[in-house]
Amino acid sequence: MRHLDTSNGDGICKNSRKSYTIGVLIGNATSPHTVDLMKGIYHAAKDMGANVLFFLGIHSSYFYADMFGEDSENDFDYQFNTIYDYAWLGKVDAMIISYGSLCIFLPYNDKELFLSRFEGIPHVLLEDREEVEKPSYIISDNYGGMYACVEHLVSDHNYKKIIYLSGPLDNTDAQERRAAYLDVMKKHHLPVDSEMMEVGDYSGYVKKQINTLLDHNPDAEALVCANDVMANTAYKVCEKRGIVVGKDLAITGYDDWEMAQSMDPPLTTVLQNAYDMGYMSLKNALELCDGFEPQAIMMPGVLKYRASCGCKIVGVTEGILKGRITRSNLYDYAQATTRQIVNKIIISDVNEQIREYVTQMLYPFIEAVVTTCYYEDASLMDKQEMMAQLRSLLYGEYGKYISLDALSNELFSFFDLIITRTHYAAMDSLFLGVLRECQSYIQAYIIQRSKEEMETFKHDVWFMPLIVRDMVNNTEDERALFEGVIVKLKAIKTKKAYIYLMKTPIAYHEDEEWKCPDEMYLAAYHEGEKVEAFAVEERPRVTKENGFMSHVSQSGDCCMFCYNIFSAERQYGILIGEIAPEDMSLLYFASMQIGATLRYVEISHMQRNTQRTLEKTLAEIEDKNKVLNFLSEYDELTGCLNRRGFVERVITMNKLHIGQKAALIFGDLDRLKEINDTFGHVEGDFAITSVGKLFREAYDGESIVGRIGGDEFVMMFVAKEDVAKDVVQKIKDGYRQLNKMVEKPYYIEISMGYTEFVCEPELLLSDVLDAADKILYEAKKLRKDSIRKD
Repeated sequence: MRHLDTSNGDGICKNSRKSYTIGVLIGNATSPHTVDLMKGIYHAAKDMGANVLFFLGIHSSYFYADMFGEDSENDFDYQFNTIYDYAWLGKVDAMIISYGSLCIFLPYNDKELFLSRFEGIPHVLLEDREEVEKPSYIISDNYGGMYACVEHLVSDHNYKKIIYLSGPLDNTDAQERRAAYLDVMKKHHLPVDSEMMEVGDYSGYVKKQINTLLDHNPDAEALVCANDVMANTAYKVCEKRGIVVGKDLAITGYDDWEMAQSMDPPLTTVLQNAYDMGYMSLKNALELCDGFEPQAIMMPGVLKYRASCGCKIVGVTEGILKGRITRSNLYDYAQATTRQIVNKIIISDVNEQIREYVTQMLYPFIEAVVTTCYYEDASLMDKQEMMAQLRSLLYGEYGKYISLDALSNELFSFFDLIITRTHYAAMDSLFLGVLRECQSYIQAYIIQRSKEEMETFKHDVWFMPLIVRDMVNNTEDERALFEGVIVKLKAIKTKKAYIYLMKTPIAYHEDEEWKCPDEMYLAAYHEGEKVEAFAVEERPRVTKENGFMSHVSQSGDCCMFCYNIFSAERQYGILIGEIAPEDMSLLYFASMQIGATLRYVEISHMQRNTQRTLEKTLAEIEDKNKVLNFLSEYDELTGCLNRRGFVERVITMNKLHIGQKAALIFGDLDRLKEINDTFGHVEGDFAITSVGKLFREAYDGESIVGRIGGDEFVMMFVAKEDVAKDVVQKIKDGYRQLNKMVEKPYYIEISMGYTEFVCEPELLLSDVLDAADKILYEAKKLRKDSIRKD
């Protein structure tokens, strides 16, 4: 094993090798430490001309537990663990596996089993060790760094009661840091019991654990946290409980994240340069691609002494400026002072290139002040030029790596000591004026940047729902649906974006074995200004043989982030986008929006299909009901109403025409029995059917016709007086014409009677039928004795 020395800047020339694609597996991708890892990998890829696919697990179980309790609803975190297997479809040349960040969220902690999933692909393991003949890993000296931290609390501050907040116990980093704490306590014969230790998850959602520690240990002198994020939460808990950090309780962390120097008080912590770890891991992965031997690297953990542990804050006033300024050391003095200030204000997780750039930008400012102080000549200081230099520093490419609070404090400390070196009030006034101007400018810059960040945040928050809106508006046209999504992704800082979908969605449940699909299909993409979406049947196919990058116009330093597209247990595909690491959360939000909307679209399609099936079923039921109603109300042979149907319709017609005149015609087919007995029932049916037809066609207006007996027919209609007489005559003319036309051995004749009445609420149909029947009875007396034609 060798310790890493990054001071020589041993990078790899961008044009010195073929372009490889490196897959990076990272869990808990929103944590500050992990983001710094990704930044290091990202910038290394840009420097060395490599393509990178980040497969990111964005786990949120700790957030749910903190907000809603341990018994909160399933947050489907297990779905994020499937993202790693898609590295096979990335067709990567080598992999960087940040096992320390992802193992926390795996359903099992079996490193060998996890690594076996990618057998055959060279890899660099991050934040964990590998017990093989030729190991390939990069890990921080967790034990040494934490040991130095706890030893400092005991030996330098004489703390006896030190409590500890650990990381997850199945995590190598956490195990080594915890072991260091226990060893230091044991070395100094300081007691440790179970109530002095709690287990966190490296997230900021550890208020419960911290409160438990403080409740059980009210006399605690120091709290050691296994990382800075948990230490930051400890600050908030202490503030709420009225505990002054650095005075009532010492707090330390681990990582030296970007906020450590800006915390109040600044956090004592161990520098684990995640940026350098990421940068080196990419370099080593490329070397594996070129056939170099694997390397096992341990990066040193450097203790950063600050005020949170009780140490006195040391600024530049107690640094190089204690020495005397002379003509011979003037420029060396300015340079040394500049470097010391840069060490205080620069965010730890940066490489030497960034540190050197900031140093070069700040040096002219410091040199002007030191020179003016030595010669006591105000003309040597161009305030306008100095402010321009400060402006260029903050607004430059690397201004985001400067702690503004630290810069403000260090400038105050610097000018404070400079003023003590002057002999004239005019010079004091000059330096105070410059200091005030600098402080005002920094404060204005902080306010402006905060406003810009807030405006950007508001823009992104308001923009995200547009993805859902446009997808919902195009549920019937998948091509238009995904084209709308890609256009939105183009507007949220992605240089390139690709949506790959499964052939059909996969329902994956937590208790099932996950099987990664062997193929996916490109639904839509954008590369710069080019936007294209495909119809379902035209989507390009991606497999292990061609990989995701086969559809990417490669630049040789393309860094893209990959997210699952899922909703609950339903997986739909992968969203891949090229975006800066600090903006990657936008793609995560987009993937969740897309997944939720695809679930809505899927349910909508199911509902529409169900609706169509239901409508079809209802139509069939309606048709069948019509048949049933027909059978229950109509006479099957003649198509006329049966007795029940006729009575119901007459009652309705009477109610609708109260006060109007109506008529009822009663008819009887003559000698039906003779027809049946002599010529057969087929002929009898013909005669009955013919009578029914004559009755139905006899009146041009609305009428009700029924067959209320074997040979009895009845008709009702609303009409003027004497119309019934004409209808009866029309029926008679009809059957006489029929007898001439059909060659039957019998006559079809009808005896009829009719009555006219007024529709009224109390009308009794039986009375009307009796009246018509009496007239019919008289008509029957005139019928023939036989219907035989011979």
